[in-house]
Amino acid sequence: MRVLHCIYSLSGAGAELQMRMLTAELSRRGYDVDIAFVYQNEDWMSCRYQSASIHLHRLGSGGKPHLGLLRQIVRLVRTLEPEVIQTWLPPMDLLGGIAARLTGAPWVLREASSKSCYRGSWKEVIRTSLARNRAIIVSNSRGGDDYWRTRAPKNLRLMAPNGLPLNEIRAARPIARAQLGVPEDAGLVLYVGRLEALKNLDQVIRALETANHTRRVYGVLCGVGQEEERLKALAQRNGLAERIRFAGWAFDPFSYMKAADVLVHFSDYEGRPNSVLEAMACGCPVIVSDIPAHREFLDEHSAVFVPQAEEQRLAEAILEALAGPEAARRRAAVAMARAQQWTIGATADVFERAYSTATRKDAGLRRVGAESY
Repeated sequence: MRVLHCIYSLSGAGAELQMRMLTAELSRRGYDVDIAFVYQNEDWMSCRYQSASIHLHRLGSGGKPHLGLLRQIVRLVRTLEPEVIQTWLPPMDLLGGIAARLTGAPWVLREASSKSCYRGSWKEVIRTSLARNRAIIVSNSRGGDDYWRTRAPKNLRLMAPNGLPLNEIRAARPIARAQLGVPEDAGLVLYVGRLEALKNLDQVIRALETANHTRRVYGVLCGVGQEEERLKALAQRNGLAERIRFAGWAFDPFSYMKAADVLVHFSDYEGRPNSVLEAMACGCPVIVSDIPAHREFLDEHSAVFVPQAEEQRLAEAILEALAGPEAARRRAAVAMARAQQWTIGATADVFERAYSTATRKDAGLRRVGAESY
């Protein structure tokens, strides 16, 4: 079977990582895989797509999604004649969804967010209208599935939590703290992900400032994004220029997670955050915002929850994790055991079912409850 994956950029962000692992597994299972994209991170792309059965198709660059990109995708669909189009993230849900409508190709939409992510924009309205009664929806969280339950009640919906590269994680070795400029006797707090407003990294920085009044704590922020310069300025103003490292994209985040004392993830909302799942599999203790997305796969036995916007409580949770490493390790062990079920193979099994069903004429019209592994 040939599957055309449509995604706007190829970089080290969560959706791109999931697509990279899924397409590698599909290739191993004998699928012909095509990937249509606009932008790429050259460093991240190197050595990521080497299979002879994975074909990359770069679309015209520049600007936001537009009619020219749609024409290119339609042309690509008519040339390749894939059995299924799979779209990743809203920009390509729009373009790929229209292309599926125009060409009659079966469509699988992968939902990576939840209701809180969407604000009722005209793009969201078009996206849901395109998918309704047409696409098979594969969500990576209950929040994502709940979103589509009310917007496309007749669509087939499946659930496939993000898969983890467990073999890569087991093989990873902790990065040396000296390489990060962090003293061995200091606490090391890690963040991995996009530097965006919804991640509340300004609150994390202020919590680190408070924690430093009690003991020496360093923060390492792995990622890039539109908030980077503002966050660097905030760290400078708060006297943390020497205590917070902005590491850019971590192409091997597992080595950071295995070196850290704790990973902090303080988002306003999420779907199924890769970095938290990866930290769990690495045995790194986690402190998370108390939101439904985190509660879906964590509890008090496996993580520390902090109410949103409570910076003082976040600082206290960081200090407690550093002062009580045995309790933190016990929670991390519970989380690590839980993470072993989230294999990329199990994720691929769900998508294979979606592809098989999508090729049947009535796939998008049968109302069923969401299923998950």
